[in-house]
Amino acid sequence: EMAAMEGLIQRLEAAVTRLERIQGPGGVVVAPIAAPAPSSPAPAGTAGTPSSSFLSDWDSLLSTYLKPVVTLSDGISPEAQKAVKHLEKAFLAVRGVLDVSSKSKKPDMAGLQAVLAPVANEMMEAGKIADDRRNKAFHHNKAVAESMQALSWLAYTGPSCGLSAPAQHVADSWQSAEFFANKVLMEFRGTGGGAGEPNTQWVKALKELLGQMEGYVRRHFPNGLKWNVAGGVATAAAATPAPAAPAAPAPAPA
Repeated sequence: EMAAMEGLIQRLEAAVTRLERIQGPGGVVVAPIAAPAPSSPAPAGTAGTPSSSFLSDWDSLLSTYLKPVVTLSDGISPEAQKAVKHLEKAFLAVRGVLDVSSKSKKPDMAGLQAVLAPVANEMMEAGKIADDRRNKAFHHNKAVAESMQALSWLAYTGPSCGLSAPAQHVADSWQSAEFFANKVLMEFRGTGGGAGEPNTQWVKALKELLGQMEGYVRRHFPNGLKWNVAGGVATAAAATPAPAAPAAPAPAPA
């Protein structure tokens, strides 16, 4: 089981080539969002049901904090959009994982790998983009890929699994990402616009997204995913976000 867990962590953490460590001076660390600790936390990965708002709160995080990162990247450059597209897909895939875990029995390690694969695949693709130093938005893409390491909190199953506790893991991931985010700020510091400069706003939005996710995890999943002992079998297909509904056809010309 330990070998299987190590494989799962590698699938998520090394999805961007290697397990990234906190790199160099990262500036100010995102402050944790205070939340009352549970009086008697259940062991990680055990049966249980997160608070009923866990999905609506994730949807709110997507619309309120992820959307600005995506929108601002659209206004910077096509190069800056590349990794962000995978960030967006990964956050949507997380929603599927959260939904599946609340309805399914705890899977074995192979099953957990399959459920988390949609998230891991987006992390891997973002990592490939971030490794291209010829990309004009190298620091943007690197900041995004490092931020996506925060999603590995989904693989946490307990103190011996090789990951920090979920909320701490998110905070640590931002420290690594902020090293590159600060490079973006330095690169565009003299371009005018001050705090309203698009790249500055983008960094601020990315930092806020990670800070809000840390608070979300701390509130709803402080000890990792919770599984439903009375649920069905978790499947990868169920964890994949459903495609958007096709647009209505245009009315026929009069």
